[in-house]
Amino acid sequence: DRPLGTLERNTMLCIIAALCKDLGYDHTKHAKTAGLILSTTAGMGLSIGETTIENKLIEIAKALECRMK
Repeated sequence: DRPLGTLERNTMLCIIAALCKDLGYDHTKHAKTAGLILSTTAGMGLSIGETTIENKLIEIAKALECRMK
């Protein structure tokens, strides 16, 4: 395992944004969307904190900005 580079991290965040859009989730509504994702991850047997999910959603805006240039 190795740490994610900036480009790779931004790409993954953009993919998350695209998946949110496809599902009808608004990634800019961090708390609400984090709750929806938390429910899905819990249903998959995954343990991810809601705050962790929310923080990643917050990072999406900057990643999208970097990739749109």
